[in-house]
Amino acid sequence: MNEVRGSALLFTDDPRIKAAVAEAGFVPQIAGVCSVEVPCLREETYTLVVIDETTGRETLAYLRGLSGSRRRALFVVAVNPRGPTGDRFAAWSESADLVVTPGDVPNLRRLAGDGLREKQEFYRRFEELRRRWDEEHAKIKALVLMYKQKAAYNDGLASRYQAAQ
Repeated sequence: MNEVRGSALLFTDDPRIKAAVAEAGFVPQIAGVCSVEVPCLREETYTLVVIDETTGRETLAYLRGLSGSRRRALFVVAVNPRGPTGDRFAAWSESADLVVTPGDVPNLRRLAGDGLREKQEFYRRFEELRRRWDEEHAKIKALVLMYKQKAAYNDGLASRYQAAQ
């Protein structure tokens, strides 16, 4: 049995997609259970969202308006009959993380797994760099404050303080 990786909200009733999502270790929930699709995304937290692009335009539009931190928590797969699988530009233009053609649905387990890992690694690295930047920024602020305090009683450091500002 697969390890449960999180819950998945499916905006499609394709049984192949539901099976592939379950095989990938996600607990699939068909959005049709909710009276309106978008409230499902507001009320619960999902790891994976699979949208049939031909019927899910409203949902994709809603995803564009999510805050960055909320959107980062979702991995969105758009099932699109027009573009090639893995087309990053098509995914970006659809506010998705991955575009999959209906013919590649059997590979969804691998594609979504690889894409989710890449996204998690990207944001792990992003958070690490942001943490480092915050540390360096705090050091610079402390240095400027030190120059300000010393410039108050030492004319020789006044020019250094002005340069540090």
